Amino acid sequence: MFSPSLRPQEQSRAERQAEGNDALPAPFHVFSLPGLWTDDEIVLILNQGAEQDRYAVLTLFHRAKRCVLTQQLLTHAEACILGAILSTYPHLCSFLDVLLACGIPREESCQALEQGMGSIEKASQRIAKQVRACSVKLRSCGLQLVASPRRGYHVVRRLRATIERTPLLVFSLVPLWSDEQALLLTARTFGHGYAIATHCNWRVPSLVTQLLVPEQQLYLLTALLHRYPHYCSYAELLAVLTNVHEEQVRPLINTAIDAETLEKVVRPVWRAITRCDTLLQRFGLHAQAVRQCGYGLELARGTGKSS
Repeated sequence: MFSPSLRPQEQSRAERQAEGNDALPAPFHVFSLPGLWTDDEIVLILNQGAEQDRYAVLTLFHRAKRCVLTQQLLTHAEACILGAILSTYPHLCSFLDVLLACGIPREESCQALEQGMGSIEKASQRIAKQVRACSVKLRSCGLQLVASPRRGYHVVRRLRATIERTPLLVFSLVPLWSDEQALLLTARTFGHGYAIATHCNWRVPSLVTQLLVPEQQLYLLTALLHRYPHYCSYAELLAVLTNVHEEQVRPLINTAIDAETLEKVVRPVWRAITRCDTLLQRFGLHAQAVRQCGYGLELARGTGKSS
């Protein structure tokens, strides 16, 4: 059974394999789900450690084609429910297991089952919102969540369903990374105000690191990545922060350089880059200042070239 109360780093290798993990480090859980897709190289990857256990990421990954098909942002409760259901595939996940995965005490869950349909419905109302959210997010993967009264849930393939591709920006960071690696960014934020950043290794193929990116940092990160291997100018970064055209900002930057007041003008950029750099270092990268010009990407200190 998928256990949300057990931290992934505390699990043995055998336990991780028993839960469906396939050569990925914690907190990634890989589900192959044979028979649900026509292509056996498609897998679902559930990452429960994307944002200090507050949120999780569901990724539909094609190993042979080396690409991410779709990504969804889940709350921690939704991830617990979905993890419990996916880990029992192709069998039905009992209603008791779903309640336990949501953190409802065993005694209370068992009592609801023993007292009959009325108590089950009352208990199910506590998780109805999360179950509906899981169902919606599975539909984007071409799957459907089916409920069996008084028994539990199972996953089936949707008839004539297509996979809803998530718009992704793909960045190759050669020579910082090898040409077999890439950083993927969702081109939009999700309902909770986060985008998803994913470091992929196509050679394995697998996910290496996956993080959530707040909206403002998404724009800065995108600007830095688009300009790599060149630096991103202060004018462009300030334009991103203030949501104006770069042409409007560039005269301000040039005047500040002549008047030796650049430090005051670009202070908002410095603060924002500092926050963005904390995220970049999780990928082994660093935003390096280029004197009176802007910022460029380089490897974080103590990080060798990623192969």
